[in-house]
Amino acid sequence: HSANLIGPWPGRLVIIGGCTGGHNHKQGGTTGRELQDVHVLTLGGDIPVWSQPEVSGSVPPGALGRCHNGVVVGCNIVCFGGGPSHNLTNQLTALDTRTMAWSVIEPYGTAPPSRQNAVAMVLGGGSELFVFGGWRGSELGDCHVLSLGDLEKKQYVLSNAVQPQRQGQPGQRGFVDMEEEEEEEEGEQEEEQRG
Repeated sequence: HSANLIGPWPGRLVIIGGCTGGHNHKQGGTTGRELQDVHVLTLGGDIPVWSQPEVSGSVPPGALGRCHNGVVVGCNIVCFGGGPSHNLTNQLTALDTRTMAWSVIEPYGTAPPSRQNAVAMVLGGGSELFVFGGWRGSELGDCHVLSLGDLEKKQYVLSNAVQPQRQGQPGQRGFVDMEEEEEEEEGEQEEEQRG
């Protein structure tokens, strides 16, 4: 599952998905069923209160299962990856915590491979989602960056894709493979040194 604090302190703790199983052995199988539910712990007042709000919108099969990531971007919780070791996903979904509505994020470009147990964080004032490593049959050490743009206007880009130019604006890149980016920079530096 993922757990994210939303709103000004004391705020709400939002728990998303996960599984009912007791373990997630990578090679030895998994137990339990995958969940797509949302629970909220409201922290204001003398006693915290649990609730399970009604949530609208649909979530792709397999999304929000065990070992996914959830990060806060404005009023949204963006979730990536997860699932049982035999059925991993690379889905991107967003829960708008104001309306409690799901939306599927369909960015430009090719998504990173499916995985679970990745580390994800938002940087750049909420404009970039970094996803590092995880597990997909073996431990991963790659890093990808998703340029979020404006979630409400559905502007997001991934996998070295160039977003179509908008009038008067350059194209944007996103979910950049950091290893590939470093190779490009090294090539450009070598070219500059020769020329």
